[in-house]
This record gives sequence, structure tokens and C-alpha cells, in this order.
Amino acid sequence: MVTAEPTPKPLPIPTDFPVTWEHPDDANEFWQVERMHWPDPITPLDFEYMRDSHLQFNWSLIEFGVPLKYIPRHINYRWYFTVVPTVAELSEMPARMQAGIQRLEATIAQLTTLWNNEWLPEV
Repeated sequence: MVTAEPTPKPLPIPTDFPVTWEHPDDANEFWQVERMHWPDPITPLDFEYMRDSHLQFNWSLIEFGVPLKYIPRHINYRWYFTVVPTVAELSEMPARMQAGIQRLEATIAQLTTLWNNEWLPEV
């Protein structure tokens, strides 16, 4: 028996937690607060600095063909993030994820060789 997927809808924003979305579509994403690395509130300057380094995750996702995008936001002095698919058809996700993971695992197996023969000489 096939069951219909529920229609996604934004969660209501509590009155004691005002949110101004950076982009209107942000209201439709599933945001997670990042308390492992930032258990305490962070300043806007800290966020700006760390956001730029975290956006490098997207470079690696693209490089290995993993169809995901990492999006961080500074909301009420906390680090929030979401990870969204980059494929138009979600039916493509399993095959694209598997291919990306295989490329990543192949690179991990060669890290020492890549470092010694390609990356370190460039430095």
C-alpha cells in the first residue's frame, strides 16, 4: 500500500522567539540549533567569520557529487543550520548520494598519496 507523503508546512513561530528570515524561503526549511560547537550565544562577528569557513562544506559536497547544500543562519544569537537537497527530483537522491559516497570513500583511501604527491607540493 502506498501512502501519501504529508505536505510540508512551516512550524509556528513562538511569540517569545521572534524570527526575521534572511530569505523568505527559509521559513519552509527544517532548522537545527548547533549546540555541540556553540553551546552559548555567539556574536554577529563570530557568526560571520565562522559562516565563511563552514560554507566550505558546500565545496566538498559539490566536489564529491553529494547532492546536498549546507546553509547556516544566525538567529537570535544562536547558530542554526539546515541541509537541503540540490536535486530537482528527490527520486534521484539515493543514486546520487551513493555515487557521492563512493567518490568520497575512494578519496579517503588515497589521502596519504594525494597529500604527498599532489597537495603538499602545491603548498
